[in-house]
Amino acid sequence: PGPYQGFKAYTSAKRAMVLTTLELARRTKEQPLLVILADPGGANTGSLSASMQPGMMDLRTRAFASVFGLLMKLPGNIQRAARSSVYTATASGLQSGLYITFNTKPGNIGTLAQDSELTAQVWHTSSQMVGLPDEIVLPVPRRE
Repeated sequence: PGPYQGFKAYTSAKRAMVLTTLELARRTKEQPLLVILADPGGANTGSLSASMQPGMMDLRTRAFASVFGLLMKLPGNIQRAARSSVYTATASGLQSGLYITFNTKPGNIGTLAQDSELTAQVWHTSSQMVGLPDEIVLPVPRRE
């Protein structure tokens, strides 16, 4: 398969997280659970620089990541990165399965994420890997 490429592993993990979240939204649509993808955009978390170790990115990706890393150090970046999460946690009227972009607008998640067979397959594989049952049963909220 070739040398380990950290950035490819990172993007694959992000894609799996998106697909799993969308499948959770689909599986719980009749239950009192709100599932939303909130994209923080770029943030200087250190994970990018960890992926920049020699051999973990091809040359083109390293060049892009270097420029991106410099931009992420601009003042106010942490606050900008938090906007979508804060908006998602505090806004009313949002629907389960939404993708909220870094500028707090509903976004398009792309065609890969709309493949229900793929999202179900990723869900099943993820469930097996972490030892959870494939089906979700949420507790029924008590009414006082």
